[in-house]
Parts: sequence; C-alpha cells; structure tokens
Amino acid sequence: MQNLGIKYIKQSRKNNTVHLAILLILLVSVILSGLFEERAEIVFGMESHSVKDAITVTIGGSYNPSLIDRQKNTVFSGEITRLFANSDLAIISLAAPISAGSAATEKYPVIQQSVKTMLEESKINIVQISNHRIMSHGAVGLLNTKGFLDSNRILQIGAGFSEAEALAPYFFLSEGTTVAVMALNANPPPGWEAGKNRLGVAAFTSDSSRKIVKEASEKSDLLIVLISFSNENTDQQQRNVARDLIEQGAHVVIGTGTGPLKRVETYKQGVIFYNIGNLSSSGSMYSYINESALLRIVVFGAGKAEIKAVPLIAGHSTVRLAGVGYLAYKIKRRLGGSVWELSASKEVVVQ
Repeated sequence: MQNLGIKYIKQSRKNNTVHLAILLILLVSVILSGLFEERAEIVFGMESHSVKDAITVTIGGSYNPSLIDRQKNTVFSGEITRLFANSDLAIISLAAPISAGSAATEKYPVIQQSVKTMLEESKINIVQISNHRIMSHGAVGLLNTKGFLDSNRILQIGAGFSEAEALAPYFFLSEGTTVAVMALNANPPPGWEAGKNRLGVAAFTSDSSRKIVKEASEKSDLLIVLISFSNENTDQQQRNVARDLIEQGAHVVIGTGTGPLKRVETYKQGVIFYNIGNLSSSGSMYSYINESALLRIVVFGAGKAEIKAVPLIAGHSTVRLAGVGYLAYKIKRRLGGSVWELSASKEVVVQ
C-alpha cells in the first residue's frame, strides 16, 4: 500500500498539499492496521483446548431469545463452539425461560427448545437461571426451563425449589484443585425470591447468601459468582454488592444480565466484571450493545488463576469472534484490559 501511495505522488505533476495528505493517510492507515492486528494477536490469541494440570472455565454472558424470528435461536460460530466444548466447565446465562408451548411476545420472549442443539454442540454443562427475566412467564416458565435442562443433564445454578437449592454452589474438583461456581440475582422482583419451600431465584439480599459465599470460598481454590443486575448502568449499589461478594471470599464476580459490556474493576484480591455483555443479540439498533466477551478462566490452584477476555460480536443470527483488528481492540479498551492474573498473596495484575 505504501508503494501505491508513493507511485501516485511520483506520477502526478502537481506536488501540492493534497497529494501529501493522501500519502500521509495511506501510511497512517497501514501503520495503525498493523498495530491493531499485532496487538490483537498478542492479547486475544488463545488455545482452543483445556490447559494441562489446570481447570479451564469458559463463561458467556446473557443468551437472549431472537427478536427477529421468535421461532429460531441464535447459533454460535465454530470457533466459539470449540472454545466452550474444550473446557472443563462451560457456562452460559439464560435471559428468558425455555419454551414449552408458551407464546413469545416482544415484552415476554422465550427461548425455543431448539436451543438443545447449541447446548449439545458447545457441551454447555452449567446454566445460570437467576436472570431478571427468567420468571417472566411465571413459575411455569421456570419449571419448564428446569425440566428441559434436567432432561438434557445440564446443571443449573441460581434458582431452585427452595432457598437452599437456589443458593447452592457447584463444586468441581480436578487434580487436587477445586473451583466453586454459584449464581445470584442482585435484586429480584417481588415474589421471585426462593424461600424455605418456595420456587424462585437465589437472591443476594437473602439472609443466607453471604454465609454461603463465605463457606464456598473456604471450600474451594477459586470461587466464581455470577450475578444478574437489573440496571444496565454500573451504579453505586452494584459496586457495593460486587465488592461485598469479594470481601466475603469471591475471587471473580461476573455480571451476566442483559445489557452492554462494562469496564472491569479490580478490588482487593478479586476481579469484578460488572457485565460481560450479551452472548446473543438483544435486537438493539446500537452496535455497541452487540459487542461482548467470553471469559476464559484457567485455574491453577490455591487462588491462582488467569482470566482472558475473548471479544465477540453478537449478530442477529450468529455469534462470532471479533477477530483481530479494530473491533477486538475496541472491546479491550471498553473492558480496561484483556488479561487478569489472580494470586492469593498479591494484587491482581492487569494486562
């Protein structure tokens, strides 16, 4: 491209500022594209398989029903499918209940049962069901969702037939290392909170939640807490909730509610992702809403872990990697980093 610009100048008889400006634009574009591509390859180049002698966890954000064709579900590209499938734990959050004949509307959408194909191909083995719209079709919608996931042998976190079941963490043990995962709803709508013998979602406001977080931290090398916030903007209430979870023992707090990607905060020895964005398109007219990230967490034990953000573009029909270049760079800038290294004895290192 540089040669074309120089040739253009030489062939022209008019050596003026216009020609110089054109040449400058050509050269700058080449330099910038090279920087973006090189940086993206360093930051986002990832292995698509589990790491030996470590636990690999891949977490996606809010999986939304299609608003373009309510009879179909968004699918993942092959690269994303492989990232999930080659993980020890592959986790997503459902933004709506799974249909069992319920009529989908714009206000109360549902996820079609054909989502089974995506879940099987990606080998999703844990689903968060504490989202703010999971009971938009009432208790029946949540029961249908739990029944569907049970029939496909997929674990659920964040909701249950009692408070104890809804708040229960999942513990994964491998090679002497234990990872705990649990899910909460920061402020569930009235009547949605699971009770002693009542179906519902796990509430952060529950009297038992802080105790369970602390116990899960003591029983694991790394505790991951997924949480659904109702407000799309990071406010002081969200900061207080997330920081409190870190103080109770959580190592990684991940916001998975429907909404845009948010800046990451390091707090004490933990990392807070206030929202990792939509795992499938929310149907918004704004492109930034469809920019999101997968989190690839490699746990080495004793509170030591590395988190990498994989930039995604959630299209109307297909979710794909952002690739290299400007989009990946832009997503990294929005997050405020791309790699976070955790250690029990040191502050979080951000790259």
